[in-house]
Amino acid sequence: MTFLNSSKLRSFFHPVIVCLLLMLATLAVYAPVRNYGFVDFDDNEYFFSNPHVAGGFTRVNIKWAFTTADTGNWHPLTWLSLMLDAQFFGSGAGAPHVTNVLLHAANSVLVFALFLHLTGALWRCAAMAMLFAVHPLHVESVTWVAERKDILSAFFGLLALLFYARYAKSEGFPNIKQAGPYTAAVLFFICGLMSKSMIVTLPFVMLLMDFWPLQRFKDSQWKRLLIEKIPFFLLIVADSVVTFIAQQRGNAVTPLARFPLDMRLENVFVSYARYLGRQPGDTVFASLLLASVCCHSFGYPVRCTLRLGCHAEKKIPVHFHRMVLVHRHAGSGDWPGAGWRAIHGRPLYLSSDYRSSHDCGLEHGGILRSKSAVSQCHYILRSISFFGLRSARQKPGQHMER
Repeated sequence: MTFLNSSKLRSFFHPVIVCLLLMLATLAVYAPVRNYGFVDFDDNEYFFSNPHVAGGFTRVNIKWAFTTADTGNWHPLTWLSLMLDAQFFGSGAGAPHVTNVLLHAANSVLVFALFLHLTGALWRCAAMAMLFAVHPLHVESVTWVAERKDILSAFFGLLALLFYARYAKSEGFPNIKQAGPYTAAVLFFICGLMSKSMIVTLPFVMLLMDFWPLQRFKDSQWKRLLIEKIPFFLLIVADSVVTFIAQQRGNAVTPLARFPLDMRLENVFVSYARYLGRQPGDTVFASLLLASVCCHSFGYPVRCTLRLGCHAEKKIPVHFHRMVLVHRHAGSGDWPGAGWRAIHGRPLYLSSDYRSSHDCGLEHGGILRSKSAVSQCHYILRSISFFGLRSARQKPGQHMER
């Protein structure tokens, strides 16, 4: 009994239990994606209409992955991961969706492991990682096959940060003990760049980690901190050149004559402000979502009513735990807006379409569109208000009213 209650045993089993809970929560929340199909927005170029991806792992396709600038990006590891799905599971949509979910579950565990290693605060890190796992801002990347590059680059980026933290916590400089973690951090950073170039900001994240929680900014150490980042900055320069060339070939580079530098800088601050402004509401939603999934597992589904758009003309009762997934719908001739997909009976897309000329209205096929300013956001959480939230015991086989 003394052995079972020992602090060393608890320090081992508690993190393992948290990791299992993170995996189970992620899989439970995103379980419906295994039945999803493709969408007509980038999925064709990335998977089902791409002969190189559909052809699987061949010498020609692997060479193509490392040399192509299709879609205006250079991300060979993203192409290779999609080829693996096609190689082993065919051209159906289920496998790439499930792979995305598994990668996101692994990322949630890595977030927990990283901050536990940095701070040692077990339960606070567990709560933060759980919010990361079910947070609505991640839904688009997880449920959209074409966004494999997002979660794959995050996977390698988190591994790079984890090994960098191990390197930074090693005593003395330099020594052989530090060489392994530092080399691993550089290699995983390279893999992240080969998955999506957006990860170029990672060395700056490392500098922030040096300030907190590693607290390495003291005395004259800042020079050493900059010197040890030189390989990372050199990789950033090389990847930026490759990405710029790929973007030019894909006609994705907008000239300064159209969008001058001052407008681009203004957009940086506006984008940060908008994302930060959405965080409180999205965090509350994620907490309610996790609670509703737990209630549903015990037979008490949480029900709520949606009020959509500015005019709130349509009110739709849905199961709260089934509103987790965001999907894009490509309507005929319309730009696909983002929206919450409520999985009950037939699919219901709550979408905002800024090219549509009408106000709120329920269309054929369960497409509910609203013309509002939030249509340009990734999600329409701010255009959805929840009221009448209540829990009700639902009998087996009983369906919610439409």
